[in-house]
Amino acid sequence: NTTKIKGDDGEALITTVAAGPNTIPVAVELEQTQFTALLRYVWVSESEWLGAKFGATVALPVVQKDRSLLLTPTFPSALPAAARNQVNAQLRSQEALNNGSTGGQGDLEIAPTFSWEGERSKWVLAPTFIVPTGRYDYAKALNAGQGNYYTFRPAVSWGFVASESLQFGVRGLWGINSTNKDTDVKTGQFLSFEAVAYRSFTDGFSAGLNAFAIHQITDDEGPNVAAHGN
Repeated sequence: NTTKIKGDDGEALITTVAAGPNTIPVAVELEQTQFTALLRYVWVSESEWLGAKFGATVALPVVQKDRSLLLTPTFPSALPAAARNQVNAQLRSQEALNNGSTGGQGDLEIAPTFSWEGERSKWVLAPTFIVPTGRYDYAKALNAGQGNYYTFRPAVSWGFVASESLQFGVRGLWGINSTNKDTDVKTGQFLSFEAVAYRSFTDGFSAGLNAFAIHQITDDEGPNVAAHGN
C-alpha cells in the first residue's frame, strides 16, 4: 500500500501548472494499493554447465490495483476566477485519468537459470525476458501490464542458510527496455537491489523482512519525455 509520493528533495511532492503568466503550485497526494499473486513454475535439471545446474522458470503475476490521486492548487489572491476555473478543470481531468481500479494478468516472465550450490549457500544467474502479455491501454495511467514493450532483465541472486530456521538472500538485476510500440517511448535502463531475511516457525509458517531499491541509470527517450529524462 503506497500512501505518499515525494519530490527530489524528499519532501511532499509539489508540482506546478501554468495559468497565463502565472505558475500555480499544486500539492500531490497519492494512495495506491496493489495485490499481486505470482504464479511460478520452476524446473531444474541434473545437467550441468560450467559447474552450474541448468533449469528454467516461468512466472505470471495476477494483479489488482486501486489508485486515488488528489491535486490541490494554491492560487494567488489576485488570480481571476476564470483562470482558477481553467486550472481546476485541468487538474480534475488529470485526477480522472489516474483514479480508478484495474486487475488481471500481468506481464509474463521467462528465464533460463544457472545455479551453483554450496553446503549452505546458493548462487543463481537468471537472464530474464519479460513479455507484454498484461492488459495495457496507453491512454490510461493504471494498467495490469507495464506497457507494449519487452524487457531483458539479467539477475544474480545469492542465498545463505544460517540455520534450520533462519535464511538470508540478496539479488541484483539490470533492466533494459525496448521501445513501447504504443507511445514510441523507450524508458531508461535501471538497476535494482533487493535483500530479504526470514525465519521459519512451526507448522510451515515463515515471516521476514524485505527491502529493495531501484535506480534509473539512463534517460527516457521519445516524444513528450520530460526534460529531466525520468
